[in-house]
Amino acid sequence: MNLTLDSEGLPVAQAGGQNNKQDDNSGDITIEYKDRTLLLEVTLMDKNAIKRGEWEPVLRHTVNLSASRTVPVQTYFITDAVDKNTENI
Repeated sequence: MNLTLDSEGLPVAQAGGQNNKQDDNSGDITIEYKDRTLLLEVTLMDKNAIKRGEWEPVLRHTVNLSASRTVPVQTYFITDAVDKNTENI
């Protein structure tokens, strides 16, 4: 996991985009299975800022992770609300 959770297991701080100290393949949560890799990207951003602030890092993490795996990578982008532009993407 590359995010901060509270005592109830809810996210309170997300991975730090370009300031991320880990490699560029790191999303918020990566789960490895024998036949696939699951990447969970979680955002706490306001729905109006998601496209500008999260779209590029989520795409980059997914592509880079896929390039370094021999199994399929599936990404879920988790948020409480999205604007219509982000929803379309």
